[in-house]
Amino acid sequence: MGIVTVTTHPVHKVAPVLSDRITTLSALLNWENVCDDFFHGVKDLIMDNKKVSKVTSGLQNSQISVYVRNNWAHLHTLTFPVFMGELHETFLLADWGKDALQIVFASLVQSGFLPPKQATGLGLTQILWGSNWTT
Repeated sequence: MGIVTVTTHPVHKVAPVLSDRITTLSALLNWENVCDDFFHGVKDLIMDNKKVSKVTSGLQNSQISVYVRNNWAHLHTLTFPVFMGELHETFLLADWGKDALQIVFASLVQSGFLPPKQATGLGLTQILWGSNWTT
């Protein structure tokens, strides 16, 4: 089974679709972004309190759609950003942040931005805001 995919309708008449595969942070962020495009691209303004109900039909991932169906009353009272936060908290692996940082560190080392010897023990803040690599 592959990674979740996101499908959009070219003229924003239909909510974006999140397919039924393995859910990743990247896929959820992509779906969130195309939902924002959908909200801004539709002919009639979608009020904040209606955004969640306008896009949940596009959640074809079986685990997420069951969760939404079972928690309908609660989820449809949320703003879209809070709803997305609940999806992240519920469906992403607990250590997704650690995995993402490992990818960032590996990319920085591979690109030569961060010398491998200095990568050990550095935090993301030190890398993003700069650090004295010679110490």
